[in-house]
Amino acid sequence: MYQDMCELLREFQSAQENPLPEPIHSGITRWSSPQNSQLKVNYDGALFTDSQQAVVGVVFRDAA
Repeated sequence: MYQDMCELLREFQSAQENPLPEPIHSGITRWSSPQNSQLKVNYDGALFTDSQQAVVGVVFRDAA
């Protein structure tokens, strides 16, 4: 167990020496309402291959 703990500590220290670069943000994205007679649809999904499941989320918005 002691050797396992030492190996985990070495892995952690190695990861701290080589941190990931900071992401570059291209600007602020803001939601804008659609015109009065239109709907705006936003959707996203995920696929979980291990459990063979998929999920989808959908949001409809009007100008209100």
